[in-house]
Amino acid sequence: MDSGVAAIVGAVVGAVGTGLAASATGFWSARTAKMQIAAQEAQGRRQLAFDKAREWRDSRKSAYSAFAERAQQLGREVRYVAGVWRDLWEPQTFATLGQCATKVVESTFSVEIEGSIAAVEAAQEISAYAQKFQLFAIGMTPVFLAPVSSEEADGEMRAELCRMHEEYEEALRRFFKAVWVDLGGILE
Repeated sequence: MDSGVAAIVGAVVGAVGTGLAASATGFWSARTAKMQIAAQEAQGRRQLAFDKAREWRDSRKSAYSAFAERAQQLGREVRYVAGVWRDLWEPQTFATLGQCATKVVESTFSVEIEGSIAAVEAAQEISAYAQKFQLFAIGMTPVFLAPVSSEEADGEMRAELCRMHEEYEEALRRFFKAVWVDLGGILE
């Protein structure tokens, strides 16, 4: 083989080798680009899901917070009424109790819209007690316009209110536990 033919064969082999190397590099680059695009799309979906979950958690947290604040205020009001029973002759006290109970019942709706099943069930139980406190307040307002007739009746009503308050506090604990689980144990 003379030197001209060897140069041509060497050039062809070099060109084919370079072409094959370029093709292999292009194939691997395209494959890597596809994998990067797929990874970026997956990351985008995860970020969107995270943002959506955060929005839901924030709106749930807001509903839970408003409900819990009103429910705790009602608990304090019931405790106050039960604690100073014999010294209270003001109908305004029972009106305040009724107003607090009404606020709890009204704020239950936002928990029913936003909350988890466990939180909704606990909120509905608290709302049922709030309605009982409303009825109690309505029933007691006329009684306190005139002195209570007997200490026995006074003691029975106070015992009933204290019993309902204990059950109410237990329902409130169940609500807080459900909220804690629902929000993933995260407090910001």
